[in-house]
Amino acid sequence: FDITDLVVGNGSAGNFSGTGSTYTIDITPTVEGTVTVDIAAGVATDAVGNGNTAATQFSIDYDGTPPGVVISSTESSPTSASPIPVTITFDEVVTGFDITDLVVGNGSAGNFSGTGDTYTVDITPASDGTVTVDVPADSAINGSGNGNTAATQFSIDYDGTPPGVVISSRSEERFSRNAETV
Repeated sequence: FDITDLVVGNGSAGNFSGTGSTYTIDITPTVEGTVTVDIAAGVATDAVGNGNTAATQFSIDYDGTPPGVVISSTESSPTSASPIPVTITFDEVVTGFDITDLVVGNGSAGNFSGTGDTYTVDITPASDGTVTVDVPADSAINGSGNGNTAATQFSIDYDGTPPGVVISSRSEERFSRNAETV
C-alpha cells in the first residue's frame, strides 16, 4: 500500500507514512468545496494474500476563506444623531462576535444585538469630531473555524453642538460715522 493507491478528489496527497494497518497522509485541498479520498479494493494485501475491500469514501467540506465584514450606518456624515446606529454585516454566518470585539474611537458602544451574519450596535459619541468603529481580524469565526478579516474602518463626523447666535447693534456704528462727516 502506498500513496499511489489513493484517489484524491479536489486535492493532493503528501507526507505519506505508516506500516502494518495504520497509515497517515496529508491532503491539501485544491479549492474550497468537498474534498474526497478513496481507496479501491485490492490495492493492499494481508500476510496470506487477501486483498483489501474498498474503503468507505472519506469526504470533508473545505472552507479556507475567512469571513469578510462591513460596518455601515443609516446616518450620513456629518451627523448630529446620538446615538449613531451602526450595523455590522459579515458575508457568512459567524459565532463568537460580541460588543467587546468592537474598537470605538471618540465614543462608546451600547445596545448590541444580533446573531448569524448581522449585528447592530448604538455608538454614543463622546464629543464633537470624528467617531470611528473597527472590527479587528479574528473577532468572529465561521463554521470552519476561520477568523474574519479586519473590517474597513467606519468613520463619521459628529456635530452635536448647536450653532450659537450673537446679537449686536449697528446703531452706535451708524451714529459714529454720521458724527464724523458733519
